[in-house]
Amino acid sequence: MSLLAPKLDPERLLAARIERFLSRQEAALRVGCSPKSWRNWEEGRNQPRPAFMRAVAEMLGVDPFDLCVPETVPSRSLAASGLTERRWPRRIAAC
Repeated sequence: MSLLAPKLDPERLLAARIERFLSRQEAALRVGCSPKSWRNWEEGRNQPRPAFMRAVAEMLGVDPFDLCVPETVPSRSLAASGLTERRWPRRIAAC
């Protein structure tokens, strides 16, 4: 488990896109990335950069952490890590 970089959950991304009746191409166009990049995110081949992660979440109308694997989200794994809120605010901004 890494607290440094929350990981996008490809299944959550796919489900959010389908729930909004968007094609990969349309979703990519709205976010400003290539359809190939979007496909790679949904297939778990690559992770979006933080700026794209925020843009994806905003376009889908969800919190960025709702698209992440729960175990990699600092606030959800805080108790297990022993970290306090003061020690991870930058990590949240990265997702």
